[in-house]
Amino acid sequence: MGIYTKTGLVFGFIKTKAWLQLSPDWKTPRTLLGLNCFWIIAENNFEMSITPVQMKKSRPGTLISITVDDEHLPAIERIIFDQSTTFGIRKYKVTCKKLSRKFVDVQTDYGTIKVKIGMLNGQTKNISPEYEDCRKIANAKELPLKLVYNAAINAIQSIKELS
Repeated sequence: MGIYTKTGLVFGFIKTKAWLQLSPDWKTPRTLLGLNCFWIIAENNFEMSITPVQMKKSRPGTLISITVDDEHLPAIERIIFDQSTTFGIRKYKVTCKKLSRKFVDVQTDYGTIKVKIGMLNGQTKNISPEYEDCRKIANAKELPLKLVYNAAINAIQSIKELS
């Protein structure tokens, strides 16, 4: 199992999760209100994607995929059935291997931004500024998001030791 601390290190691990798929019936604008449940799911950091698909009888449709841990599975299923128009959920078991993670705060000309560093066997593999930090600064200073994001990338690359 991994160990997570908000400001510290996450040790890499492999975990079994459920991958859910559903194809809600969006026949009327009223059924679009069910989309609210998917924003709730996304806000709770579950991996989710929405894909346009062609359904039977050549109808346009939507395929919603959600990856959720076993602990939250019953609650997510309940939200989906309560808030969407779907008649069923397909479930698959998947395994997820995650990089070890470390979070650092970097100083930019625009402010402090938290950056996530993904590591494998002590080597840095990925660097990613936290989207919400960049978005808040960009909005507050009326700057393009990419400018703030790139400033964070440049700041983290100036740190000699990332591991």
